[in-house]
Amino acid sequence: MSTRLPASAQALGKFSKALKWGGRIVGGIGIANSIYQGMEGNISSTRAAVDTAMGVVGFFGPWGAAASLIYFGGMAIDETNFNDGKAVF
Repeated sequence: MSTRLPASAQALGKFSKALKWGGRIVGGIGIANSIYQGMEGNISSTRAAVDTAMGVVGFFGPWGAAASLIYFGGMAIDETNFNDGKAVF
């Protein structure tokens, strides 16, 4: 018996690795952006710290990613729909 995976499974494996690294890169850019915005005074230092912490949490497996996604998604929805585009804190 052959242990070789079908071509579709091999492609999916490569694609999942690309998504994993892409997520890490985007997450790192997001954390750097939160720190930069806090240093420039565009957001409060509290907001910068919480955003950075939630960005880091996103790297801790599926539960961390889910928590980070809920936080940032919730903030985006709140600021867009209920706070006239202004930061919540």
